[in-house]
Amino acid sequence: MNIGTKLRKLREDQGYSQEYIATELGISQSTYYKLEAEQIRLTVERAKQLAKLYDIDPEYFYASEASAVYYNNGQGNYHNSIQSNIEKYDNSTGELNKDLFLLLKDELEQSRKEREIFTNLLEKILKNQK
Repeated sequence: MNIGTKLRKLREDQGYSQEYIATELGISQSTYYKLEAEQIRLTVERAKQLAKLYDIDPEYFYASEASAVYYNNGQGNYHNSIQSNIEKYDNSTGELNKDLFLLLKDELEQSRKEREIFTNLLEKILKNQK
């Protein structure tokens, strides 16, 4: 998947308009359109801004097998293909590094739990403000 397609897919999956993303990045909508259309290059700095917005690793935009992990529309579901990509990578070498795989799997699970706790806390705070 090319960078433009990744940008468009992330944006659409989150229900954002090009205008919204452009505003968040401090650029015009037409400039953002050119990023998705790959008429201009995605700079590392802009990739960092987008990664922060989508809560993903900036490497996602540049790696051919990169995976995004992000909260999907607030419904508690994660898009996550990191585990499957680790398995593909390890299987392509013929060696499965089980220790590395388990470590990454545990870290991912811990991140999910922390995100859930944080989301619940924010919801409680918002309810108390009403």
